Amino acid sequence: MPARRGRSSARPYFDQWVVTIAAQMIDAGYLTLEELDAGRSAFVRQPGYPPETADEARAYVQSARSYALGSQAPPLFVAGDAVRGKSMGHPGHTRLPSYARGRHGSVIAHHGAHVLPDASAAGTPRGEHLYTVGFAASELWPEAHDSRDQVFLDLWESYLERI
Repeated sequence: MPARRGRSSARPYFDQWVVTIAAQMIDAGYLTLEELDAGRSAFVRQPGYPPETADEARAYVQSARSYALGSQAPPLFVAGDAVRGKSMGHPGHTRLPSYARGRHGSVIAHHGAHVLPDASAAGTPRGEHLYTVGFAASELWPEAHDSRDQVFLDLWESYLERI
């Protein structure tokens, strides 16, 4: 494909993503270059993996392979606490949606500590407390008129501040 004017690469955007993800999967040992070339996995099915039923899937997620990861710090928030999404403006990976930055909400639930995606993307996985935060839809979007409409987001502790 010919290079597009103003782009630094001749490869299309999603092609770059696919190549990057494939390289990461090969580096991590999830697949081999031979499997990628053949277009099929050399995986030999093992009994019980992947899970076949909902109960087996739940047990798998709750096993050591889940994204739960302990944190030395106690949780800063409890259900009912008024919080605000931080007005973060840093480069790199974040799971804090821009529409929730600087917006007020309340903690609905605490889910324990889980892998913080920002740190994991930087190659230094660590656990951080994860919360479900409820926002009035009108707090996030002024055009939302029904005050009963709510939006629930799962947000990590470093994304929140007490108000």
